[in-house]
Amino acid sequence: MKTLLLFALAAALPCGSISSPDCFNLCETYRGAISEAKFTSKKDCRETCTALHQRLASENAINRCEPTAAGGMDLCNQYCNQNFGD
Repeated sequence: MKTLLLFALAAALPCGSISSPDCFNLCETYRGAISEAKFTSKKDCRETCTALHQRLASENAINRCEPTAAGGMDLCNQYCNQNFGD
């Protein structure tokens, strides 16, 4: 149930607080990474979020989508924290 609530929230809100619509594809990238992966632990999940954030932040630094990448990482980590134990 928590997973569904997080995805509903993520779908309704942009990842970043100050983002242009051109950046919203980053949110989809995070959602795709979470929905397709089979995580074995919170650590595994959070490491995936961090690695994805590092890639997306560097790829999108020039187009000012860093706030969106950071917001996506926050939602990704929230998913990990809510769905996996220590």
